[in-house]
Amino acid sequence: ETDAPYTLEKALRLATATGARVHVVRVIYEGIADLGAAVVDGSRDLKSFLLQSAEAQLEELVDRARRKLPDLETVTLWNARTWEGSVHAAERGDADLVLKGATVHPGFGGTIRTPDDWNLLRHARVPVLLVKPDAWVAAPVVLCALDPFDEAHATLNLAILRQARAFADLL
Repeated sequence: ETDAPYTLEKALRLATATGARVHVVRVIYEGIADLGAAVVDGSRDLKSFLLQSAEAQLEELVDRARRKLPDLETVTLWNARTWEGSVHAAERGDADLVLKGATVHPGFGGTIRTPDDWNLLRHARVPVLLVKPDAWVAAPVVLCALDPFDEAHATLNLAILRQARAFADLL
């Protein structure tokens, strides 16, 4: 919830620059709504209420963004693992890129990767961009992982470098 506004703003900037579509996903979960069979009706009602409430909050968040991108889509998913819900949404939406707010811990003076961040990076089938609340710098640095001495993957290495250059230029 705290990273949503700046993550959405950065997604809008990328979409405006590239003509891309934006699909905003909110993953929620409340364990009490998944109670046993004895309280199934009550837990279904609670789960529906929580989903509707989260959907309303999400719509409120994207209201201004829809003025810039009228085709912006939203979805609220129920999943105990935020990263897993995000991966499923990316697959269903045929995403080319996933943006997620990086977890910032003020006590450590920087960004701390949470298990959600790590799992999203590990399991997403598309690139993941973890964004900070800070403004993007005028000359961004894009880190590429490749092996310049691996001649068997020279074509792949060049493709990675070209994509990184294009991404840095876009940012």
